Amino acid sequence: MELLLSDELTRRARESSLHIKLVKMYLDAELYEQAFQHCISVQKTSVFDHEVDWLECICETFEVYKDINDDQKIVSLLHYAQSLVKLLPLHLKLSDIPSCEKALRRLDSFYSDLRNTPISITEHAVEFFFFVDLTAFIVICEIHRLA
Repeated sequence: MELLLSDELTRRARESSLHIKLVKMYLDAELYEQAFQHCISVQKTSVFDHEVDWLECICETFEVYKDINDDQKIVSLLHYAQSLVKLLPLHLKLSDIPSCEKALRRLDSFYSDLRNTPISITEHAVEFFFFVDLTAFIVICEIHRLA
């Protein structure tokens, strides 16, 4: 199945539904590293930055991955934060109230978890905390802009 999806992705790389299927297949098979790496490689292209389904998929992937891979905790948290920040404004613009509430609760839960996550101070940690502060500011600005 993976080969079939990979072959199809070579021909139709700009179809987010195929990427979502591949990531979900990896997650179902507990191939978390492959799911994480695929999400990162697709995110680098920014091609699906405005697609709610894709952003939901990668948020789920990064959320799972951050809980199972302590070695890459900061990296996975950073990717998760970036995805949440891209997803929230889309929900606020395009979704119904329950979906917006779910997205806000997910971001709130992320910040709560972050407060309780021991992270050693490294160059990545400093960069990460700067990004988290910046994302909080961006989210607040976006909420005020849409209000």
